[in-house]
Amino acid sequence: MKTKSKPLSTKSKPLSTKPLFKNYDFSFDKNDKKIITTFCKQVVSQTTGKSDLAPMNRIFQGILDKLSSGADPIKLTKEEKSRLAEQIKSNLIHIQKESTKVWFFKKWLYKSLINQYKRILSQHFED
Repeated sequence: MKTKSKPLSTKSKPLSTKPLFKNYDFSFDKNDKKIITTFCKQVVSQTTGKSDLAPMNRIFQGILDKLSSGADPIKLTKEEKSRLAEQIKSNLIHIQKESTKVWFFKKWLYKSLINQYKRILSQHFED
């Protein structure tokens, strides 16, 4: 009794549609670049000299160096991108909480900053 062998399929299975490497190139406009630069400078000044925050200081110093280099687009590492997005989100939440406790003028200033942070997050860091 002979069994017939099936012919080999010439069709290959489709590869996964998920990209292996994600592109972390960002083209910030001058306003976004200025806000992120100011934010990074604040983080670096607050974490300088604290040994437990040295990794965060190194990350934000790297982002600051890349922003000040003038290169376009700016290439961030995965760690830099995730840490920057995480810090901006937490800062946004903090400012939103604080804006409920302040008077009119300060609330007006906070509202501007809240809108800028929301715009940066939605344009550049939405997954």
